[in-house]
Amino acid sequence: MPNINEDDELLASFIVQSNELLDGAEENLKELKELLSHNQSIDVEIFHSLFRTFHTIKGVSGFMGLPVILDITHKGESLLDLYRKGEASLDDETLSILVETLDFIRELLDVIENESTDESMTNSAKSLEKILTKTLKDLENDSEEISESIDLGGSVENDSQNSDDESTVEDDFIEEEDETFEFEIEITAEILQKFTEECNDLLDDSENCVQTLSQNPASAPDINQLFRNIHSIKGNCGFVNFANPEIISHKLESILDEMRAESIKIDEAIIKLLFEAIDVLRGQIKEIEKSGKDSVSDNSKLLQSLEDLFTNKKVMVNQTTLEEKKSEPIKEIKEEEIITKINSTELASVEALPEIDTSADRPVNNDSNRKIIVRQDIRVDMQKLDYLQNLVGELIIAKEMVSHNPELQKLNLTSFNRSMDRLTRITNELQDVSMSVRMIQISSVFKKMNRLVRDVSKKAGKKIHLELFGEETEVDKQILDLISDPLVHIIRNAGDHGIESPDDRIKNNKPVEGVIKLSARQTVSEIIIQIEDDGKGLDKELIYNKGIEKGLIPDDGSSISDSAIYQLIFAPGFSTAQKVTDISGRGVGMDVVNKNVEKAKGRIEIESTQGVGTKFTLKIPLTLATIEVMLVRVAKAKYSIPITIIQEALKPNKEDITIKPDGSEYIKIRDNIYPVLRLHELFSVESEFQNLNDGIIILVNSEEESVCLFVDEILYQVQTVVKNLSDYMKDVKTISGCNILGTGEVSLIVNIEGLIREMNKVKV
Repeated sequence: MPNINEDDELLASFIVQSNELLDGAEENLKELKELLSHNQSIDVEIFHSLFRTFHTIKGVSGFMGLPVILDITHKGESLLDLYRKGEASLDDETLSILVETLDFIRELLDVIENESTDESMTNSAKSLEKILTKTLKDLENDSEEISESIDLGGSVENDSQNSDDESTVEDDFIEEEDETFEFEIEITAEILQKFTEECNDLLDDSENCVQTLSQNPASAPDINQLFRNIHSIKGNCGFVNFANPEIISHKLESILDEMRAESIKIDEAIIKLLFEAIDVLRGQIKEIEKSGKDSVSDNSKLLQSLEDLFTNKKVMVNQTTLEEKKSEPIKEIKEEEIITKINSTELASVEALPEIDTSADRPVNNDSNRKIIVRQDIRVDMQKLDYLQNLVGELIIAKEMVSHNPELQKLNLTSFNRSMDRLTRITNELQDVSMSVRMIQISSVFKKMNRLVRDVSKKAGKKIHLELFGEETEVDKQILDLISDPLVHIIRNAGDHGIESPDDRIKNNKPVEGVIKLSARQTVSEIIIQIEDDGKGLDKELIYNKGIEKGLIPDDGSSISDSAIYQLIFAPGFSTAQKVTDISGRGVGMDVVNKNVEKAKGRIEIESTQGVGTKFTLKIPLTLATIEVMLVRVAKAKYSIPITIIQEALKPNKEDITIKPDGSEYIKIRDNIYPVLRLHELFSVESEFQNLNDGIIILVNSEEESVCLFVDEILYQVQTVVKNLSDYMKDVKTISGCNILGTGEVSLIVNIEGLIREMNKVKV
């Protein structure tokens, strides 16, 4: 994103070059005035020149977020479009409106120069907008009346005329495509980043619109939104002079405009073409993002498909309209009928008005009292948000250093303690706010899965329906980026391997259409995402045998839990698929799932029943930055245990302790038996106590089982900032990170799943 200085330079360049364009436009208007005063014919190139001026200023103002000048130039452009196409005749009144519009644009540029925005001119622009809208509507109505009279008066059977009409439609479609307007502004890396980010956001929203249209082709809001998105992409591409995506978006925009007018009806072939066009645009934007140059990919096939659709569909609609008008019989009207009609109209006009209902029970809709809330958003660089998060983290560390300073612990400082409590509250609020600005709704990722399921079901020849729940759940942007790929791989596998073919589902007394449910919800400390299908389920025996074959589990007859068996599918290269398809089967995808979830400090649980289906549950911390931990001591070492996994802490009685012949220890807590993990043994440090009943037992929960941790002492609960381990320690599975204590000491954060795996000596 451009910084303030770059934005100022961009605005200054925009103002200078816009004024230069307006100077040329003024000369065009003077020439038009001269020609009108002498009743001379007007060269259409004058209208083309004016149109280009308005179109260029409109495109750049849209990119720079100047709503008033964008709206005025858009209406002026639409007006000039009628003149340049010969669909309206210029008169003195309309010429005066164009002159007034030009003057107002200059005034807007002056305001922008002083205020860096044009929003203060919103009210001033309303009267001119009304004039332009009314003029445009009147001219369009006149144009339609002339067109209808020509259609009814001509012969629809004249093949040469139809051929000319078709040619005209194609020419109209291609004509604007060649009008690429260059605005001589230096495109910096920051502007390029802003361009690609905005285009990708618009393409994501466009894909959602097309997905909705595939289920509801008559959804006018989605057609309008799709048109606006593509129109914005076209304008942005024109601004940064990337011709190839601009041409595609322009052709797509023309088709969408016909859809808005219901001249083109949406069917399966058009939905497929819209998806294809969005994919091509996305690929071109990715090329631009990598190279900083215009896309060089050959998209002639797509362009031809778009052109054929526009031409054939529109001509077909025009011919249908002519046939309908030709077939309408012209009814002979007699003089007596006209007189009767006039008399009845006059009588109706003097009938008494209906009595007004003054019932007080009727609700009054008072629009004037309704408050309109306008939401204002700004785009912020993620690096700035990361920096803010880091600063908040350092503030928390500094606060803990003060509150746990050994020199202050022995003093009775009442006023100081009150101030510290206030500082703690403010710090917590600041942390909540800094986290909230990073949170975005998970719907942005969920909606993409509709397209994925649609493609997988077609390629696999299956009927699959995707159900979405909890789309409004908010997730940290960094976490959302990490879980996007895992969701793709899990859902793709569910569609390709989990959901059976229609024939197999019928044999198993299941509905022909398979169902994949994707849901999200938020707990106090975690985001829980579940992907559940009603397919054939995982083959536990097949996975177990494959695990032995690959050496992932010992072939010694030892028992292993179902959960541990299912976790084998996340091993690199692990696959039970008998054949590799272009969808899945290579054993790569689930490894990606596991690695990304681990990066997000999360975990995956799998439940599966053969013949019924499979459910994947992703449990991911709300944030990667700060967590609540319980600080414990083992001899001189201090460890942090996440509060979310602690069930309770206690001092055990001797009679509740059991030691097996192999030396393994267990503790009975309320009729349940739990294994004991001695932290000093796992981390190879000395312990103050050897007997379990002398120290402290902390019962913790994991995805596989609950265990008891043996420590010397519980110190205190604290909010801490998670620091990543050094590269040489990243393979240590028993530690998930570290944190800096208020005393300046470093404490390791315990990874309970890793501890249990170390205890069981099972590599998963």
